[in-house]
Amino acid sequence: MATIEAEPEDARETETPSLIAAAFQREHSEWISEIVEALGETTITVPREYLVAACEFLKQTPSFEFNFLADVCGCDRGPEEEPRFEVNYHLFSITLHHRLRLKVLLNEDDVHVPTVSGVWRTANWHERETYDLFGVIFDGHPDLRRILLPDDWIGYPLRKDFTEGNEYHGIPTTRPNPLDLLKTDPKLAVFMLLGAVLILLPIVALLVAATVIAGLLRR
Repeated sequence: MATIEAEPEDARETETPSLIAAAFQREHSEWISEIVEALGETTITVPREYLVAACEFLKQTPSFEFNFLADVCGCDRGPEEEPRFEVNYHLFSITLHHRLRLKVLLNEDDVHVPTVSGVWRTANWHERETYDLFGVIFDGHPDLRRILLPDDWIGYPLRKDFTEGNEYHGIPTTRPNPLDLLKTDPKLAVFMLLGAVLILLPIVALLVAATVIAGLLRR
């Protein structure tokens, strides 16, 4: 059984992993590619082949007890990066009140990662959202389909190279720039100016009245 041991005083003065990461590393160092400490948060990068085992261990081990999967989210580092994609798992222990982030890195030509819906049921919805927006394939997912966009939507909107089409089933997906409309329709520009004046006049009147009243009260 893994235990979280207190660090010696001299170790606390150096950049060492958190107690949770250190205990995890002692038990299964082969499951860890990298540990990053930043802004009070701990991120452990895990090879995808060990992801499910690592999640089960972190949930079931009493000294960790990460019984709540708060979120699963993707990240596109950009087409120029390799590995290009990240999948981040934000874990929380409701009973022990500590947090941990797991990260899996994926190459652009192989965006498959095992589902963890068998570990935390809430992963079902989170993984569908990550699939919908980034195109990450969660192998073994019981119902992997889009959750935010229509089933026949083409592409993955949060990829940095995503280009939206001009229309969807005859519905325009772009809108004209209002400034361009003002250039081509002078009457519209006049109406918009008058509307702005009508909106601002009561505000100015209220400010003037408040200033006058405040001056009278100070006498």
